[in-house]
Amino acid sequence: MLSKTGSVIVMVLVSLVLSGGLTGCTVASLVGANSEPAPATHDLLASSRRGLGHLPIQLTVAEPSAVQALSNSRIAIKTGPHEISYFAAAVWTDKLPRLLQLRLIETLGNSRILKAVTTGSERIRGDIALAWDIRDFQIEVNKGAAQAHVRFYLKLVDEDKGALVAAKEFSATVRAQNDSVEAGVEALKDAFAASSANIMRWITSRRIIVADASE
Repeated sequence: MLSKTGSVIVMVLVSLVLSGGLTGCTVASLVGANSEPAPATHDLLASSRRGLGHLPIQLTVAEPSAVQALSNSRIAIKTGPHEISYFAAAVWTDKLPRLLQLRLIETLGNSRILKAVTTGSERIRGDIALAWDIRDFQIEVNKGAAQAHVRFYLKLVDEDKGALVAAKEFSATVRAQNDSVEAGVEALKDAFAASSANIMRWITSRRIIVADASE
């Protein structure tokens, strides 16, 4: 609760703003507002490439699991085997697991190979479920050189039988042009694009998805 003196100061400030005597920026500095700019947000890109063929399979893609250090919206930097920090002025547009789930679903949907691709939260039972782990998704710095490194472990499960269909690890490493935030983010985008393309080819392979599926 403001004191009498504090109330008078606020009333004076408001009067000055309304009369044009003070700008909004001046008032913000007087009342102690945080002047630091908001961190820049970065997104991952889904592939728009269409695939060949069609599989009458409905795939459910779960949100991937991850350790706590990768379960937030911050962009990770690894400077040693057990040392993780983050870019101070840059974040992802969503928490990383959620963002990866949505962009992989979008990539698979754009391929037009599968009958449908959904999230587990949509209450639509699929034929095949994709469960996966984020094992690495960071910029790694070694001897002054920076590179993006991503690594996922995927499992395809027959939802009717509850049986494992296939499992595989996917990884990609892309060298960053320099040590700036922008170069690091671009390298991570390229590494994810390479991994998601390989994942799409694997998932939509007739050797992986149930061979006797019919319309």
